[in-house]
Amino acid sequence: MTAELQLILFGNVQIRQADQDLVPSLSTKAQALLCYLAETGHLHQRASLTGLFWGEKPEDDARRSLRVEFAKMRPLLDEHLDITRQTAQFMRGAPYWLDTEAFSHFLALAQTADAASERSYLRDAVALYRGEFLSGFMLGDATEFEEWILARREHYRQGAIQALTRLTEICLLQKDYKPGIEHALQLVTIDSLLEEGHRQLMHFYWLDGQRSAALRQFEICRALLDSELGIEPSVQTRELFDQIRAAEMGQSVVSK
Repeated sequence: MTAELQLILFGNVQIRQADQDLVPSLSTKAQALLCYLAETGHLHQRASLTGLFWGEKPEDDARRSLRVEFAKMRPLLDEHLDITRQTAQFMRGAPYWLDTEAFSHFLALAQTADAASERSYLRDAVALYRGEFLSGFMLGDATEFEEWILARREHYRQGAIQALTRLTEICLLQKDYKPGIEHALQLVTIDSLLEEGHRQLMHFYWLDGQRSAALRQFEICRALLDSELGIEPSVQTRELFDQIRAAEMGQSVVSK
């Protein structure tokens, strides 16, 4: 029976099968080829792969390079790859697990789930988002492949931001502040300039009784916006800061 192939594309690439780490046995180009075939999931012409990964080489050299990489990959991945003289495809019929696929699956389930299940599915999704898609993975001689990575990276990044934003909303409604803090922290880690994330974190700190932490978060937000964008926090963020500061000073402030 074929052992399950595990592919982790969020953060640093991990490729494992039967408790064996395959990354040291695969060249960077072979890893890139496998990730691309698995992530796209459809049949590719070999000519399109040579253009994607060796577009700057003469055509004969590019074809030879692809042939060499596939020859090296076959002993390790033959049951997971369908390679012919003209095409190549990742075999989804063989046992495998792909974190990006699981991430998208949980997000899709969350869209039609009831309230309790929605939170569970969103938590499962963001737990898989351990870093950017193929973090730090670039091929200097494959411009088209790098452009594909950047597009996929932004796609998943936005999915994680939307999921975490929804989780903070749910935690706020359910008055579950500590998990809300964790989700808001992950949100500002993914996008340090997302003012809404900082505002949510301020709010959760305040509601959790951590008023000093809430005030510090405002200063962190203000410093980041000033240094990176040259702007001040929005009126909404400033009003929340004033509310928290007034509460810290023992003043009575009507919540807006």
